[in-house]
Amino acid sequence: KYTRAYRASVETDKIAPRVRLAIRQGSQTLTRPAIDTGAFTGSKYDILIVHNNDPWGKHKGTVTVKARNKAFDLLTLKEVGTSTGSGVRFDVEFEPGDGRLFLLGDDDAFAEARAVVLSHRYQHELVTLTNQMALTRNAGIDVDDVRNGVAAAQQAMDTKAYDKALDAVRKSAALLEQHQAAKAE
Repeated sequence: KYTRAYRASVETDKIAPRVRLAIRQGSQTLTRPAIDTGAFTGSKYDILIVHNNDPWGKHKGTVTVKARNKAFDLLTLKEVGTSTGSGVRFDVEFEPGDGRLFLLGDDDAFAEARAVVLSHRYQHELVTLTNQMALTRNAGIDVDDVRNGVAAAQQAMDTKAYDKALDAVRKSAALLEQHQAAKAE
């Protein structure tokens, strides 16, 4: 269950831009704010969803949240915005239909979320690399050095060195691509 509910205010670069959608119910047309927010709230942190409702136009704005003092972008894994004393304020700019997730909380909550995000990125890239290694091995290309890189990545994961693990698996993928390109020549 969610323990807190609040509304994040959004100011845009235009006066009250709204998206008029081609959905009609009776004689009314549905309109929505161009940039809108939603949230999943919890006891340690909140996840703020900020998105552009306009499927045709780019929009930018400023998000102000009074419930928390720090905001972290879950794509870039960096702190965004400035503390306002009673909350945090940050700018957003979105392509049509685009959006982003932000963690609102303290440094400890962000460190925990960052570890989860990096771990998931690592797992995804490892599965892709493992499949590519099998295909490459079936084509008769030696992938032992790539396998060694994957082992190093796993060792880094075991010690919770998430950045190092992700970097090692990415370097292994680049090495595999070099082997594939050399074979193609």
